[in-house]
Amino acid sequence: MRKKVITVFCVLCGVGLAFGNNVRISGVDLRQYDRKAGEAQVVFDVSWENSWRNTVNHDAVWVFVKFCQQEDGEWQHALLAPESEGHVAPVGCKIDVA
Repeated sequence: MRKKVITVFCVLCGVGLAFGNNVRISGVDLRQYDRKAGEAQVVFDVSWENSWRNTVNHDAVWVFVKFCQQEDGEWQHALLAPESEGHVAPVGCKIDVA
């Protein structure tokens, strides 16, 4: 059975005088769900105001995905692809996997 709820939690990290704010997650969609393999593709858009970048520093968003299975009702952290190549970023953006 499909996972009943996907929650994406983002924490904004900023360094410098300008701070990003109003982080928004939109367009959340669960695709290519394979219960037997325990895998799914989660698609969403992340945006925030006052994004900034200079030659040394930039702001960023840390993304965590959690899910809850109907059987036990316990929230669990999803494991994300361990390489940056396992994620898709729009043109002009970069994903660095910690």
